[in-house]
Amino acid sequence: MTGTLDRIPLDRLFPSKHNVRKAPDTPAALAELKASIRAHGLQQNLVVAPANADGRHAVLAGGRRLTALLSLRAEGALPADLTAVPCLVSPGDAAELSLAENVVRLAMHPADQVAAWAALAGNGLSVPQIARRFGVCDALVRQRLKLGGVAPAVLEAWRDDAIDLDIVTAFALSDDHDAQLAVWQQLQAQGYVFAPAVRRLLTAASVPAGAPLARFVGLEAYEAAGGRVTRDLFSTADDVFLDDAALVRRLALARLEAAAAPLRADWHWVEAVVEPDRRFLAGCGRIPAQPLELPEALAREIAAVDARLAALDAEESWDAAQEAEAEQLAARRDALERDAEACITYAADDRARAGCLVTVGRDGAIEVIAGLVRPEDAAPAAGTPAPPPAPAGRPASPERALRREAGLSQGLVDDLKAHRLQITKAHLAGDFTVAFDLALHVLAREVLQPSWQPRPLELHATASREASTLDDLGDTPAARQLAEHRAGLALDWLTLPPAESFAALAALPAAAKQALFAWCVAQCLKPQLSFEDGADPVLEAVGARFGIDVAAAWRPTAANYWSRVTRAHGLDAGAAVLGNGWRRRHDGLRKPALAAALEAVFAGAAPDPAARARAAAWLPPGLAYDGPAAAEADPGALDAGDDPAPLPAFLTGDLSGDLPGEPADA
Repeated sequence: MTGTLDRIPLDRLFPSKHNVRKAPDTPAALAELKASIRAHGLQQNLVVAPANADGRHAVLAGGRRLTALLSLRAEGALPADLTAVPCLVSPGDAAELSLAENVVRLAMHPADQVAAWAALAGNGLSVPQIARRFGVCDALVRQRLKLGGVAPAVLEAWRDDAIDLDIVTAFALSDDHDAQLAVWQQLQAQGYVFAPAVRRLLTAASVPAGAPLARFVGLEAYEAAGGRVTRDLFSTADDVFLDDAALVRRLALARLEAAAAPLRADWHWVEAVVEPDRRFLAGCGRIPAQPLELPEALAREIAAVDARLAALDAEESWDAAQEAEAEQLAARRDALERDAEACITYAADDRARAGCLVTVGRDGAIEVIAGLVRPEDAAPAAGTPAPPPAPAGRPASPERALRREAGLSQGLVDDLKAHRLQITKAHLAGDFTVAFDLALHVLAREVLQPSWQPRPLELHATASREASTLDDLGDTPAARQLAEHRAGLALDWLTLPPAESFAALAALPAAAKQALFAWCVAQCLKPQLSFEDGADPVLEAVGARFGIDVAAAWRPTAANYWSRVTRAHGLDAGAAVLGNGWRRRHDGLRKPALAAALEAVFAGAAPDPAARARAAAWLPPGLAYDGPAAAEADPGALDAGDDPAPLPAFLTGDLSGDLPGEPADA
């Protein structure tokens, strides 16, 4: 841009009508610009046209700066050296000059900006000082300084546009660079980095303040006990995390123990637990509470309210007073109904063999799960022999031994159970005969042979839920099969009033009713793995009857299995498919590299048809059903000392190149 530099008095400058920037400035943006000029002076000259007949210059580029200067002068805050403004007087086309000045510019990358602000703070400037110098609020400065404190490797990835701002703000949840880098490397090794995963991993040892457990303890009590919190400065909800999960649990357990103490005089056993063990609950029987006779006063009031409501209903029309009375009576009737529902108790002999758990409910309040009968306290069904005592020297729980050997965490067990549940539901939902037999078995046992034994179905029409921590159940073969079953159900009767609905259901063809029955029974199926101590043998028999080939519907990957078990378990699995030679070549791999290698093997990269068949049939402990499909799919285990031959180059070369997708630094 050609022209002559000159200093022109501010009162001889005015905005040009040729300036291409027409959108008005926001108050916040103008405040930032004024603060910058006040703190740092005018960093860029204006571009003006030659003087007109009045000796004044039209500002072609720099209209925002001119507005800020005039505003500062009106406030009496204009720096003394800016009464004469540096300007480039250019004789060129006014509109073109304005367009060039506004378009041909490169904005600073946000990563560079936050790093610069962090440097200012490192040089001793406080948050309010930085805010005043740049005309922004203190909260914005804190946010940008928080971003500037993220690990350099993460900031560099942001600067290279490898990640976005949402991911960087997720990393800012922690001030620990080592923790940030560990999460960064873990997610990079998995091949994807996204903000929810970063937040989940960085706060894995924390408790969100909105969680039931945190609400139960209370933020004030937690902080009073010395607990530290982390606040997400970038969340509109001001998310807070309680960093010391162990302290949260200790405080919760202390409150629960205090609530449990007075109950111990009335029950065979009482336990205070922060989180009930779902396997324990599934293995317990449940004694229902018995209704008591209503107190006389409560019964009288219920009768009086019902009589008055009936009288109002009998009238042909209501005025405003009667409508108001009816609303008040209905609200009172609901309150009385809640009082009546509370009039329940447990028989003395039931309390003598049953117990209760005192825990934290989903609403963040104390929840008492009463009437639980442990398996060892249950009366055996008629004709059922007592189980023999465990032989001396044998582990009391094979499940625990297997869990310890393979490193199966509770989260992994629950995920495997969820997949097994979904797969079994998909088979049961399409087979009326099996579903009917199963439901009839449970019903007949409940009616004809009462006992406090666990059941394989939630026959109270309580649908069981398939839930995986990896959220990977949405597009599985079993999910698609379930969707097909669901789409074929006759459900129009559900939209009708009760009596008409029942008549319409009764009129359905037998095939439609059978499909509906099988679907509903399948939804009540309980999750379990076959090796669990409380595994129901009836449910195992149902799966075996189908001959379910679980391996055709679920395969182990690095994410869903291999990275979550012990190295020894993974090496054993690989050796079962490819022999001990494979184990020797992979024994030195780090866990991520070994998980990637195992994923490739069990996804079809084994070198010969027999090995591929073994890999395709392999399943984790407890996932398979012992039925026809399992027998047909098992091609026989490899002898411990054998090596399949010949192995391809990618399995016999350098460990760094053993399998596709394996990290090079392994």
